[in-house]
Amino acid sequence: MENTLPQAIAPSELAPVQGAGATPFSQHTVVLTKQAYIALTWKANDWQAQSEQLLKRAAALQAAVAAHQATIRDLKQRLYGAKNEPSAGPDTAGASKPARTRKRGQQPGRTGHGRRERSALPVVVEASDLSAADKHGPVCGKAFLPFPGTAESTLIDIQVQAPRRRLQRQRYHKACPCPQVAGMVTAPLAPRLIPKSPLGVSVWTMVWLDKDLSGRPPHRLCEALRHHGLPLAQGTRTDGWPRIAALCEPMRPALHARQRREKLFQGDETRWEVCAEGEGKTGHRWSLWVMRAASGVFSRLAPGRGADVPQAHCAKLHQELVDVVLVCDRSSASTGLAKGHELIM
Repeated sequence: MENTLPQAIAPSELAPVQGAGATPFSQHTVVLTKQAYIALTWKANDWQAQSEQLLKRAAALQAAVAAHQATIRDLKQRLYGAKNEPSAGPDTAGASKPARTRKRGQQPGRTGHGRRERSALPVVVEASDLSAADKHGPVCGKAFLPFPGTAESTLIDIQVQAPRRRLQRQRYHKACPCPQVAGMVTAPLAPRLIPKSPLGVSVWTMVWLDKDLSGRPPHRLCEALRHHGLPLAQGTRTDGWPRIAALCEPMRPALHARQRREKLFQGDETRWEVCAEGEGKTGHRWSLWVMRAASGVFSRLAPGRGADVPQAHCAKLHQELVDVVLVCDRSSASTGLAKGHELIM
């Protein structure tokens, strides 16, 4: 059998390599058989092919890792990133925010935007007059004399398209000696929520229903009205909201009394950020309590999540009720309410 192992030649047959690139191994010559040469070449090519495959696989794995890391960063941003109302971090969760040096809203001394331009709204002329009894002096009974022209004012209402109501109030000047009558008598103004405001009652009714019934943010309502040709500043809406709340306040006791006659309630609470400082309250995390029944929904903002809020709401349930079912979660406030009230189950 032919020997396949390398065979060294005699030192006299060496051919030394001369020059600057000579190395110690360049002074020795190794003689291989062709079969050994083919085997070594095959192994070198095999290892080189495997190395290239491993490099491609490593590049594919690195691309997959980069894609997974990008997904993780996106999910972390959605879960822990900044929101529209950023929550306090772990170091400042219980700390109160520093007092604002600049008040919110329109700053004193700054020029306002003035009355909005609403000339594109169609004008609907409405004429009003005094009643037959009001056209005479209350003592002498003598009729008032018509005065040339009318007292005009503008009131904006919302319909399918917001028109401008041109209110023409008939005017009279007295021709009698009645001392309690002014020299000029004019038909009364149309009712308005805010005196001298060009916005009619229907506009504020829409503002109220859009917030309490639909729960739509104020800026979206202003955007919707702009498409109707009625530009409404968000500050104007915010200024009128306390007046609406004052008008609705007398309805609260009646609604509360009506709801206390129900036998089935649904109750829950959720956290609610309130940007206001309160005595004895650290931070701005409040709780919004909701008690729902067939007759209506009653909500209340409270500084905490204690059972005192639902207990106060259910303190005067109607005495004719045998039992009351409250559908809620198993929070300590809910279980405490059920234990402390004999009618609730």
